[in-house]
Amino acid sequence: MWCLVTTGGRRVAIRSLPAVLGSDASVDVVLPHASIAARHARLATAEDGKLNITAVDDAVVEVGGWRVAESVLARGDELVLGKLRFKLMDDSATASSAASGSAAAAAEAEQGELQLRRPAPGAGAGQQHGGGR
Repeated sequence: MWCLVTTGGRRVAIRSLPAVLGSDASVDVVLPHASIAARHARLATAEDGKLNITAVDDAVVEVGGWRVAESVLARGDELVLGKLRFKLMDDSATASSAASGSAAAAAEAEQGELQLRRPAPGAGAGQQHGGGR
């Protein structure tokens, strides 16, 4: 399983692919932040165990410091969505090293605004969440 790790070391799990990332409660991975579009990017499986990321509606997506419309991602790649920085990791590799706490608390320190939450029942299937307090 994949996850996005914030600069503060917190993780956002990608539970299933393909997955849409954005600020709207109907997407698969909710990133409620002023710089994140309602439907910001789409992650899908690529060849050789990698991921493909596609910017949606001209949203800001950077990979390795370059703004892209689409890119293949590998473990360890650094990406920027809006104004938020993440590192793409294998969730099993980071689970033991990630700090405990709720996803909302985990992400609060990131850019001072990002607070992860579960979407409303019936919303996207691939959801992020953190451990309990």
